[in-house]
Amino acid sequence: MKKLLQKGKAIICISAGADSLPFIIEAQKQGLVVIATDIRVNAPGLTVAQERIIASSLDHRLIIKKLERLQKKYDFCGVITRSSPGRAAVTAAYVAKHYGLPWIEPQLAEIFVNKGKFIKSLARHRIPVPRSEICTSFKQANNFLKELNAPVVIKPSIPTVSRTAIRKIDNEQQLRLFFSMSQKISLDSKVEIEEYLDGPELISIDLVKDGKIYNLLLIDELTTPPPYFINLFYRLPSNASRSTQNKVSQIVTKMVFEFGIEFGMLSTAFRITSAGPKVIESHIDLGGDEILDRVIPAATGINIIGELIKFFAGGHFKSEPFKIKPVKYRRKAKKVLVLGCNYDQIPYLIELKKRGYFLVGTDLNSRAPGIKCLNRYYRIGYEDEKGLISVGKKEGFSSTDKVFTAAAQFAYIGASKFAKHFKIDFVAPKTVDICLNKHKLYSFLKAKKVPIPPTKNIETKRGLINNLEEGKQYFLKSDFSKNPQYIYRLAGKNIPSVNWQKDRYFRKYYVLQESILGQHLRVNYFAGQFFCFHKITDKKSFALRNFKGLDISKLEKSLSVVIEELKLEKLFVKFDVIVRSGVFYVIDIGLDPPMRYYLLLKKLKYSFAELYVSHYLENSCSYPDKKDLLRKKIMIGN
Repeated sequence: MKKLLQKGKAIICISAGADSLPFIIEAQKQGLVVIATDIRVNAPGLTVAQERIIASSLDHRLIIKKLERLQKKYDFCGVITRSSPGRAAVTAAYVAKHYGLPWIEPQLAEIFVNKGKFIKSLARHRIPVPRSEICTSFKQANNFLKELNAPVVIKPSIPTVSRTAIRKIDNEQQLRLFFSMSQKISLDSKVEIEEYLDGPELISIDLVKDGKIYNLLLIDELTTPPPYFINLFYRLPSNASRSTQNKVSQIVTKMVFEFGIEFGMLSTAFRITSAGPKVIESHIDLGGDEILDRVIPAATGINIIGELIKFFAGGHFKSEPFKIKPVKYRRKAKKVLVLGCNYDQIPYLIELKKRGYFLVGTDLNSRAPGIKCLNRYYRIGYEDEKGLISVGKKEGFSSTDKVFTAAAQFAYIGASKFAKHFKIDFVAPKTVDICLNKHKLYSFLKAKKVPIPPTKNIETKRGLINNLEEGKQYFLKSDFSKNPQYIYRLAGKNIPSVNWQKDRYFRKYYVLQESILGQHLRVNYFAGQFFCFHKITDKKSFALRNFKGLDISKLEKSLSVVIEELKLEKLFVKFDVIVRSGVFYVIDIGLDPPMRYYLLLKKLKYSFAELYVSHYLENSCSYPDKKDLLRKKIMIGN
């Protein structure tokens, strides 16, 4: 194919993440210099672009200032951006306008990236959309839910994370949970609530030049059932009726005309309802979800990325209709390595499946009931580092995939080492070792001045005898003990039958601690807050507002040191604490799911598994408000 663009011309790429690489490389093949911008100095696109600008994709003023030094060197011919969730499109619009390059007007770009404003703007132009409300408070959102008296969809107004917190809501309790999460990840702290529309989804890909519309393709999008709407398949050609396709074309034409769009690319999603197609969103950047990279080339045989580079750089574009061969393209799902598939893990596995993840599970029990939820199963133990990494290589894991476990704490050993090998964001193996190894844990706590009972390390039976005193009560715990394995209660110098054979639970030391007679607390840390339970017995407890005689803030401050030093801020962490005469002692730390909090939410009709998966895999914390949970004294257990 003959190159239309001359050497010396430069195209500006706003945001240089991995998704931008195909466009950067294609532009270079066409003889263009690429000027890439990104705040991350190691962004993939910056490593291959000829010119790099270190600046946030949200800061158009700084980018324009830094482009000034390059203007004499290059002839700027166009601007492109492909950034999730799309806010960079506004910056691209400002940059394009400053240099007189074709793009959508900045004020219009601001509307497109704001979900609430976009739907409201279409409604004002009598373009069919769902009924919606832009909300700044839960009360406002709940009033709209009551007004509709029907399910709604909740979305961050200007999302900072793509597709996160978009969810079907059926009732006030769900709305209360997910409103705050949507608000947290919305750039303007506003949330869009719109009526839920039932029906298939259709995407229209269109180019606009000089106000004229060129429809490239109509694509059917097949998603998981509500509540999450995760992309699973794309289908070409669309199965929509000719009448529906014509209505979609008319709506796109009206949208372009009413907004006065002269140039750009639109990816507009429709819900095909019984009343006809309705617009649910539209994007003006180069989009993601593999449509341009894989779906269109597979259906047409055309290098669509190459054609779009010509289009945005001022060249021409093929206006004749594409010849389409039938394609049903399964979107590449993110893989999750799941350690543990027994009964307790099933709710989490079901939740992961709902979200469209490809589940690679491991468990030594080949009859584990959760195996039926997996896409792939391997009979491998929690601590088999080599075996787990071998599975990861075989399944093609990378840094964009995930690791998850809701199994026993030992599962974190293999999970953390697997994550480190594949550069997946997860708790570090060193941290896991400190949390599991009581010898290291108590040494760490002592070094950080976190109160612990009087503690000694014991290696031999003789050493144990020498450290016992008459009249004192003790607990003897092996370094990797897990109740009831190798936890002994001692009175004075009376020694029970103790295991001294090295194994999984006893590796080097026993830890001897003086018994502290006091009240037992279970303190949970998650989402930047602490939540306490008063343990009456191992099976009976209640949620705690405060504790008489104890300065809770002092306890939380001490535990915060542990969280910060071990970099556990993103996790759900459990602490066992004993309080005596206003003094607290930290006994243990846990990383596995919290049973008491789980039971509390279950009693109040919340799905802990749903919230836990959102927390760990999507970094979205939407646990019930602490104040709501503490309004009444609720007993957990028998």
